[in-house]
Amino acid sequence: MEATSEQDGGGSGAGDYEALMAALMANRQLLEAKVGINNAMFAASDSATSQLGGSFVVGECQGQKTIDGEQMPLVLGPSREGTGEEGAAGYEALVAAVKGNREWLEDKVVTNSAVLLRGFDVHDAAEFDAVVEALGWPDIRYVGPAPRTHVHGRVWTANEGPLEQSVYFHHEMVLIKEFPAKVILFCEVPPPEGGETPFVPSYRVTERALEEFPEMVEELDAKGLLYTFTAPSNNDTESMRGRGWEDAFGTSDKSEAETSLLMKFLKGLIFWNGGSTQVDRTTFCAQKE
Repeated sequence: MEATSEQDGGGSGAGDYEALMAALMANRQLLEAKVGINNAMFAASDSATSQLGGSFVVGECQGQKTIDGEQMPLVLGPSREGTGEEGAAGYEALVAAVKGNREWLEDKVVTNSAVLLRGFDVHDAAEFDAVVEALGWPDIRYVGPAPRTHVHGRVWTANEGPLEQSVYFHHEMVLIKEFPAKVILFCEVPPPEGGETPFVPSYRVTERALEEFPEMVEELDAKGLLYTFTAPSNNDTESMRGRGWEDAFGTSDKSEAETSLLMKFLKGLIFWNGGSTQVDRTTFCAQKE
């Protein structure tokens, strides 16, 4: 976009205003594309808070970073139009806002790496499930080492391991043939302390690895990676990775578990260790090529 004006030595006049308005109108489509919203959602910016289609306002959060010119995460709260005398910024308002802005929200998840919805009065798993359904994204059931329990609809607990143990950076179900493109998290009961959810854009990690360790990246690309998981027969809630193999594969039959492994994982083997059912631990070797 280019805008020009003439200076008369006496400050701005009506001609400057008209020229600016003409430039804005002539470049409206470009501006909308740069902001990343469509005609129906195009709105003016009010200081640091932008109102988007009467549905959301952009906010801030602790730890937010600017990466490649975009805020990570993008923080969205309820707009003043979405609130009422009785607190209409609850899950119904969020469900309506999500349904009305699905494509835009999906684009923001990609552009900003993450979207944080804050300030909506979502109380429990049932209300959260309604928000998840409003997004219209496909449901993929979890297969992995973390112990999880089904709560409601498409909602499961994230991890039932001890609070003092940390969950490190990882890709969700990276070794599974059918893995999720997106993960949606919700906090119903805050932890007594801490409780942060750190995340990092993987493409930036890859870029830095290519810059600093190009030989290592080349070797990984050529050979692939071999992951080894050891699982008990039954769930061990004392570990962040304590999901039992019977729960993971939905069977106590070893041959059925092996068949399930080959169907679900990219490539894998099972090594059955000796012992009773209660203490038997199984090693999974899964390879990503």
